Amino acid sequence: MKNIIIFFILGLLTHEAFSQQITYTKPEYEDMRNVDFEIIGKVSGNFLVYKNIRSQYAVSVYDNDMKLKDRVDLDFMPDKIMNVDFVAYPDFAYIIYQFQKRNILHCMAAKIDGSGKILKKPFELDTTYISFFADNKIYSTVNSEDKSKIMIYKIQKKNDKFNFTTLLFDDSLQLLHRSRLETAFEDRKDVFSDFFVDNAGNFVFTRGNRSNSRDYIQKLDLITKDAMQDNFNVNNLVLSDHYLDEIKLKIDNVNKHYIINS
Repeated sequence: MKNIIIFFILGLLTHEAFSQQITYTKPEYEDMRNVDFEIIGKVSGNFLVYKNIRSQYAVSVYDNDMKLKDRVDLDFMPDKIMNVDFVAYPDFAYIIYQFQKRNILHCMAAKIDGSGKILKKPFELDTTYISFFADNKIYSTVNSEDKSKIMIYKIQKKNDKFNFTTLLFDDSLQLLHRSRLETAFEDRKDVFSDFFVDNAGNFVFTRGNRSNSRDYIQKLDLITKDAMQDNFNVNNLVLSDHYLDEIKLKIDNVNKHYIINS
């Protein structure tokens, strides 16, 4: 009985030591039911949250207790943004966004500090001419696990091919390499995984193939592009008569492995 009591007390102490506290913020006056928001991250000790309300853009700045310290309007952003991404570092963050002006898509970046204030005014990363009926959301942003590399890529479909443009940047958003390349793509058969960039700047994704839109994947390729090269390396993975679904890809930067799960 003595051992059981001691074990029970230790269990209570352990439970108390690992208890969690949840803190709720008070809604801001401007917050509405249709507010869109995204957590940028913790920068210089503050939590930064991006908010979009009816084409008005702002960064709300919270302290460690999630008390609102400031709300900074992002008045440099135009009225209609196609897409926005963030890359946060310990003492600053990048806002990467795209907008359309006439037939030109502009991919821009701005740098803010932990108070949501501008450190570097918006500057252009890339532009693309598009036709009137073309998709106007073509830029995507990924970063490596250590955030030493940032890649902006765009995909445009033409004649059953995906035309890729990749722009590899360092953590200062200085362009390291730009590539233009293509790969075959069939709408109802091919399935791409998410796209990633590893710590060395290599671009990587998978492409699965199935006989029709409802079948399992019968063929799988691991596709990589070395940081400073302008071609895809296609590695066919032997499935040994196994069938796959919902491919998930992860990068193991420590061991320099790519891990595929299904």
